[in-house]
Amino acid sequence: MNYIFCVVILVTSQGAGIIGVNAHFDGWHQFNNHHYYDDPYLERPCVVHDLNCIRSFFAKKTGCSPVHGTLRDPILKELEFDIPFVNVTLELNNALLRGLSKGHVRTFFINKRTDSLVFEVEFDNLQIESLETVVSQYFKGREPVVATDATSAEFRDLSLTLTIRNIYNVKHIKSHVHAHVSDPYPDVYLGPGITHKKKARYLDNTRKEYGQESQIHNLNLPNQQNEKEIVKRPCSINDINCIRSFFAYNYKCYPMHGLAPDPYILSSVPIELPHANMTMTLYDAKVQGLNSGRIQEFYINKNTDTLVLEVEFEKVVVNTPNTLMTYHRKGQEPIKASDLTLIEFRNMSLTMTTAVSKMTPYNTFVYLYLPNPKPLLQVGSGLLRSKERDQSALDITWMNNIELSVKEAFVIVGPIYMAAFLKSKICDFSNE
Repeated sequence: MNYIFCVVILVTSQGAGIIGVNAHFDGWHQFNNHHYYDDPYLERPCVVHDLNCIRSFFAKKTGCSPVHGTLRDPILKELEFDIPFVNVTLELNNALLRGLSKGHVRTFFINKRTDSLVFEVEFDNLQIESLETVVSQYFKGREPVVATDATSAEFRDLSLTLTIRNIYNVKHIKSHVHAHVSDPYPDVYLGPGITHKKKARYLDNTRKEYGQESQIHNLNLPNQQNEKEIVKRPCSINDINCIRSFFAYNYKCYPMHGLAPDPYILSSVPIELPHANMTMTLYDAKVQGLNSGRIQEFYINKNTDTLVLEVEFEKVVVNTPNTLMTYHRKGQEPIKASDLTLIEFRNMSLTMTTAVSKMTPYNTFVYLYLPNPKPLLQVGSGLLRSKERDQSALDITWMNNIELSVKEAFVIVGPIYMAAFLKSKICDFSNE
């Protein structure tokens, strides 16, 4: 397939990325949308099969350079995925992606009312293979279990929908890519270094594969027999002055003896919820309770060069007067709704892990644990109906599965909360 590379340049220059390859079935995909195609505000400058027309459109409207080459297949990429519902991250080193050259355009139109362009590409078969995949599974108050081996995955009927806003103002273009997979169980191979089972079904029987019965190999976690040999405890968890001094000496930060702002204000935070095909953006969120944090664990694993710091917060309340929900759809513009939200967490544990020798505020991982996986949630009625003309009812998957929504959200907000606690009460890394 001759690829429209000026589109790719636009997307990557604005930092867009795939939300996540998810298999959540979206009921909106089936509705009779003849009125959608008859909308007088929709403009179809090119038929989907006319790639030359599409190239010329992007070159004229955005100033990009049209490219007529063929996409290299396979391509080599470094990939990283978070899978929050099983507390796992995957790092695919030298991953080979096959099948991108066989994509075909399915949808291409402009909505003049919203100044948005929708561009959908479908791939019959997309394969990802890595001979070195690092799998990390995270736990409360402990360092992650780590295993490495080969992995591969094959996705059929994968659709990528690119939405570009402000299409006629290239300086202020905003773009987003939404992935939809019709097959909820793509074929996945996990090497024996990750699990004794050579084959597994993705998202199937995850508790056995990744939970308490996990066969992921790891010889580095401390236990009663080897803790004295490999674990170093530079400070008691109750000696916060010692912990401050440790950070200040080793990481050249400035020791802090104050309190976190209460409330701690987050002006704008976009949060991806892939299982619900949604982006939640918090505007002017007020976070209360970060000063209730108490250190529960602090140690270094000398064998793995890993620092572990666990902080437990008695009560944290996040009150957001304006929460924007953006529901992404295959081959269509997203649906949006906004209203207030309030969520309350009790006994919230955040465990930070990082490499001792390379610690910065930007290379840490923060894992969330909640003893009650379903926190108190209040939402305004505006989040239950769309802002579109038909005011249609919205999918509330994210509320029905609040446990998973919270885990996915904390991939973003967990490090923010931990950084606010450290910067205010332990050590300020502002000079990093």
